Amino acid sequence: KDVGFDEQSLNGSAIDLSTAEVQYLCKTASRLLLEERTFLQLEAPIQICGNICGQFADLIRLFDRGGYPPLARYLFLGGYVNWGNRSLETLCLILIYKILYPDCIFMLRGSHETELKARTRGLRNECESRALGEIWQDLLDLFDCLPLAALINDRIFCCYGGPPKDLESLEDIQCIQRPLHSRYTEKGIVGDLLYSKKNLHDPGFIPLDRGNLFGKDAVKSFLHRFDLKTICRAKEIVVDGYELFENSAELITLFSVPNYRMKYMNDGAVLQLSDTLNVTIMVCFLPACSHHHAKNIGQNNKDQSSHTFLYHRSHELKSDSQQYETGPTEQGCS
Repeated sequence: KDVGFDEQSLNGSAIDLSTAEVQYLCKTASRLLLEERTFLQLEAPIQICGNICGQFADLIRLFDRGGYPPLARYLFLGGYVNWGNRSLETLCLILIYKILYPDCIFMLRGSHETELKARTRGLRNECESRALGEIWQDLLDLFDCLPLAALINDRIFCCYGGPPKDLESLEDIQCIQRPLHSRYTEKGIVGDLLYSKKNLHDPGFIPLDRGNLFGKDAVKSFLHRFDLKTICRAKEIVVDGYELFENSAELITLFSVPNYRMKYMNDGAVLQLSDTLNVTIMVCFLPACSHHHAKNIGQNNKDQSSHTFLYHRSHELKSDSQQYETGPTEQGCS
């Protein structure tokens, strides 16, 4: 069951999607999502993806390099839509693979999968401009069904925003009922999971209108309390496509598409997790570059290459955290 795209569609031409097709995908995927846990329990090997932001061609590049289902398994942290002009194709392709291979594609809810963000950041306008306004409620209903967090091998906590401040037990996440309407996503545990942002200046939690700012002490406390190794999240654009908070693998931020909104000179990254919890960071360089470099951080190999991907292999996350140097962070995707 291959899903094929012609060269024209990959180069920017919209795919002709009908109302009935999108509605079918949304309704079918919603049923599958509700059969899953709100707090997913997953096992490696798996690849973890941050924001895609409607950049359809970059999603195809990601699959081209990381592998297509069912030969590869993916956890998407959220942020599928908005800002990019191909949000519908992006979301629909992931839904197609979710329906065809439900044990190979897992989807979490991000802050963009809410009515407010989808209405004001581009998805609503895209639907209307393509005469697909009738699918709007189906999209919102789909978002309400998305799981909220995931745990991989009982060690790696995954969400879109950040760790909840007042969580007493990880199973409290599982107790959250779905479908969960957008009006209930801005406060409490859900608000923290979807909206929280990391904070370099203060160590603990600082409340926001939605979610919290969280610092390194908040991260360490959360990991210690629940006997976890790493938090893997998305939410914010990072220049290198990934960032280790305070140079520690205790918190990894992923942004999975390059050249965000055609104005941020960022790379995109995917975290590849082996069955032994060995991490490889696959980075996609800016497609606009005339010369690409494949750099292995561990070996500091800077030879020119036709490949547009970088691989960064760390120690296993089962062992003590390793320190790494990363590039600066730019706040740009909320």
